[in-house]
Amino acid sequence: MMSNNKMLAKGVYLFSTQFGFNFDSNKKRIYKNWHSNPKIVTLGSDRKNNGVDNIRPVPFTPLIANIKELSERIEERETNGIWGTDKYGLIHALDTGVQAIAESGDFEYLQHKSVVNHLDDEYSLCFPPLAILSRLAISKTMSMEIAKELFFRDYQYAY
Repeated sequence: MMSNNKMLAKGVYLFSTQFGFNFDSNKKRIYKNWHSNPKIVTLGSDRKNNGVDNIRPVPFTPLIANIKELSERIEERETNGIWGTDKYGLIHALDTGVQAIAESGDFEYLQHKSVVNHLDDEYSLCFPPLAILSRLAISKTMSMEIAKELFFRDYQYAY
């Protein structure tokens, strides 16, 4: 049975796309200005000719919003900036803690918590490797500690 459900759950999603480009006379890539449209839906069904193709959700991906500010934070907050996507690309806050998975005998050190429902500001996103993030989650109890460790280990020189 095929579902006609085209509605997404409320929240913020992480999508990726392939950007179309042409070459100028100097063999430099020139990308179309697809981003100048106020909404991606205005591109219609002919997105490829408008410079955007293959829009897809990005599943099971960890990301950290504003890692520099998060690493300088003093107290833990509900929206901690350490996020991860589910199988649909919906962004959730990640929480640390060990949870046993009965079927496989494995342990989860990072778990989806609340859904990120809105974004108020501009965000600088980084995508830490899952292996490093998981290792830090085993030894750190607070999300801020993970962000501080990641920032001072890998990202401080990028700012």
